[in-house]
Amino acid sequence: MEYVEILRARRVLFWFGLSSLGCLAFTLMGIYWSHAHVNAGGSSFGSENLSSLVGIAVFGGIIVATALAGNLNAEHTTTAIIWTRPRSREAIAWRYVAVDLAAILAGYAIVLAAIVVGVIASGLMPHFHVDAARSLTLFALGMGGAAMWYGLVSVAAARLEGHGARVAALSWAVFLIGGGVIAAPVPDLLHYVIVALNYLNPLAWLGDLSSSGVHAGGGIHSVLHLDPWARALGAWAIALVAIVASTKLWSTREA
Repeated sequence: MEYVEILRARRVLFWFGLSSLGCLAFTLMGIYWSHAHVNAGGSSFGSENLSSLVGIAVFGGIIVATALAGNLNAEHTTTAIIWTRPRSREAIAWRYVAVDLAAILAGYAIVLAAIVVGVIASGLMPHFHVDAARSLTLFALGMGGAAMWYGLVSVAAARLEGHGARVAALSWAVFLIGGGVIAAPVPDLLHYVIVALNYLNPLAWLGDLSSSGVHAGGGIHSVLHLDPWARALGAWAIALVAIVASTKLWSTREA
């Protein structure tokens, strides 16, 4: 049962890690071939907060989340066999979720490690200072956004047998476009509808992902005037509700 999901997660992480390693290799080649290595002692590069890297790395978790969110739905061909096991259906579903969340965390760690290696190789690490409190806040917010994305895709695909991958792919367009049109010059009523829908947009909840002003996507800002910890708690709350709903929908459907 969950061993199947472990194999899927391992496959996703293998290819994602290999892709990240390839991107890092090309970056390092570009740095050294262009002699862009920065001398820590003579650079005018200002002091940067390490939390900016912690925030940006969330995209690793989001990419892995979308790759895994449809996996429970993918069991539609073997559901009748799975449900004959001497274990509750919801327990089976939660084991799948636990494997996926662990893989999302691993995806986050892979990207963060690649970014840190790139910064070290460029000679910029001495210019970064550590703000542990802000780094922890952005980590909680970033993982909350990734879990929220995973949960929303899971619940949307729960009863669409065999279409989990399509829903996951479509979610990128929905969330990116939905967040980008918040500031569009549209009638007030339509604007209110767009804002209301963006309360279910993980990118809108993420808002600023770094201390240097990097945003979740082009023109996408948080729809909530809340501090990062409040947004992190909100994102995790929505994620939990969506994941619970998806496990319920999956475990109660017809085999």
